[in-house]
Amino acid sequence: MIAQVTRYCIAFGLVFTVNAHADVVKLPSQPPQVVTSDSAPVRGMSKQQVESTYGAPRAMSGPVGTPAIYRWDYADYSVFFEHDYVIHSVVTSSN
Repeated sequence: MIAQVTRYCIAFGLVFTVNAHADVVKLPSQPPQVVTSDSAPVRGMSKQQVESTYGAPRAMSGPVGTPAIYRWDYADYSVFFEHDYVIHSVVTSSN
């Protein structure tokens, strides 16, 4: 009797087995390059300083998250702000 119940349990389990799956995440081949030269805004600059020195950005986005993060896109780099101050300038991928 126990053997028969065991067989039914195994058969029942095999019938209702769920196939596992995974998502594929593609990462860039290289991490973003943080700009460290005078050709882009540096950490601590205000939005007003960036715009007066480098001109108006091609595109602006944000705020996103907490603390508020903003992104300004220029031709060769993107500038990330926390509230009103630069936290990073990152080289734009040529792809």
